[in-house]
Amino acid sequence: DTKDTTDLKVEWKPAKQVHNVKDNEKKTVWTVSKTVNELLSEQEITLSAHDKVYPNLDENIENNLEVNISVAFPVTINDGGKTNEVYTTSSTVGEFIERQGIVLNELDRIENDETAMIKANDTINIIRVEKVNEVVEEKVDYATITKKDSSLLQGSQKVITKGQEGLVNKEYEVIKENGVVVSKTLKKET
Repeated sequence: DTKDTTDLKVEWKPAKQVHNVKDNEKKTVWTVSKTVNELLSEQEITLSAHDKVYPNLDENIENNLEVNISVAFPVTINDGGKTNEVYTTSSTVGEFIERQGIVLNELDRIENDETAMIKANDTINIIRVEKVNEVVEEKVDYATITKKDSSLLQGSQKVITKGQEGLVNKEYEVIKENGVVVSKTLKKET
């Protein structure tokens, strides 16, 4: 029972139980960390710029807090023929499309099932569909009408009225996918 003369101050901090959930694996730890960020540092968990943590890193630690860590993974997106690699924590194709802020026009479509789960290195294909009307002006040859004429020698021909080339307008409905024509349907001729 020796008396302490060093003016040493003892501070007692009660540890709190925290549940870390990373990649669907739950690990329970005891900590005296004040914030989620301090906890991750203490547990030597490093995050990339694309990873998501809930609650926020500056959130105070409370007893039985559950800290969810979603590790981002690469996904290739082919949007209308333009390919780009992005990192995501989305779990389904539909969620990924929404989080990326991708707007689909009326005729556009996603080749992947929107409810399908995504995993690292998957490719999401978006087909950009465009429907346009195209009017084409084409030359039309004049018609030749042949009549029997007994006043002409056999095998001879005589032009009564000289013909002229005509023009016809053809209106087509053209469907393009990612800029490539996939169908062309004649709608009317005038």
